[in-house]
Amino acid sequence: ALRGANNDLEKQVNTLKRQLEAETLLRIDLENKNKTLREELQFNEQVHETAIEEIRKQKHYQVKTYDDGLRQQYDDRLLNELQELRMQTEQEMQAMRDEIASQYEKKIEDLQTTIRRNADQFGTYRSDVVSYRERIEDVTKTRDALNDKVLSLEQRCRDLEDRLHRSQQRQDELLVERDNDIERLKQQIEQMQIDYQNLLDIKIGLDREISTYRKLLESEEERLNISGNLSRMEGSSMTATTTGTFESSSYPSRKRPRYELDDQPSMNTQLLDGINIIDDESSQPKFVKLINHSKQDVLLNGWILKRKVGSQSYEFKFPKGMVLKAGATTTIWSSDVNDISVDPPTNLKLRTTKWFTSGSESKKTILEDSEGRVIAEKTVTIK
Repeated sequence: ALRGANNDLEKQVNTLKRQLEAETLLRIDLENKNKTLREELQFNEQVHETAIEEIRKQKHYQVKTYDDGLRQQYDDRLLNELQELRMQTEQEMQAMRDEIASQYEKKIEDLQTTIRRNADQFGTYRSDVVSYRERIEDVTKTRDALNDKVLSLEQRCRDLEDRLHRSQQRQDELLVERDNDIERLKQQIEQMQIDYQNLLDIKIGLDREISTYRKLLESEEERLNISGNLSRMEGSSMTATTTGTFESSSYPSRKRPRYELDDQPSMNTQLLDGINIIDDESSQPKFVKLINHSKQDVLLNGWILKRKVGSQSYEFKFPKGMVLKAGATTTIWSSDVNDISVDPPTNLKLRTTKWFTSGSESKKTILEDSEGRVIAEKTVTIK
């Protein structure tokens, strides 16, 4: 079996070899034919190029011959046309020369006429120039005179301005003096108001004592059945001799609201250094005033103003470095006063609170220094 298969394979190999030889011969034959065709193609291309070159030379010769004939023909026609144009141009130029010459001659005549007319006008203008020069000289003299007058007026204005400035300075000085006088008078008026308030407080106390004494005398007269005239005489004598020996009582006054004062303070109490306290005694108090009656400045650094109304209390601490000058007044306003601006040391203001209303309870205002000592105190009880 293997030998048979081997024989078959050998046959197939021989067959393939014969086919390979046939294919090789065919390839060689085709290559030869291809080479022959290439050579023929190259030869044909050379022949074709030679033929094209010959045809091109023939055409070029024909075109050149035809072009020479046309060029000669066009040159003749162009020469004829140029001659005709030259003749026509010369005729037109001659006509234009004649026209321009006539126009220039006319213009020259017009200019000569204008020159003669302008010469006459020039004489007139010359006389006008002379008259104008004379007028200019007159105007120049007038201008110089006016300039001198203006200079004198300016000097006078400067003198008047200086006088006005001096007058204004004098007026300002007088206004400053007037303001100083007004301020001094205001201080005097304020001092007089303070004195008046003190006198009024004393008068209220005396009226209260007199009323008390009168009540005592009337009750004594009723008890002793003394006549009215005698009672009045005795009442007057007793009032004159016993004033200051009785302490204040709680009987009401018929003319003014009665104030019951504590043992130490009065309406305006001065305990130390001549500083007084003045309260706003209205139903809605807006301020508390401090007045320095001494002759020395007082440093309020660390000082505290206390207000006690019943169970309520409030403390106001004076700003650091504040000085209350001799004879000066400082006012501490309530926070709800909008038309007063803070201006230390004249005007101060509570930050967020108001001065407590007193109602029918006792109201005490105390001024303490930085060490807690009471400098001034005021206590008022309204019934």
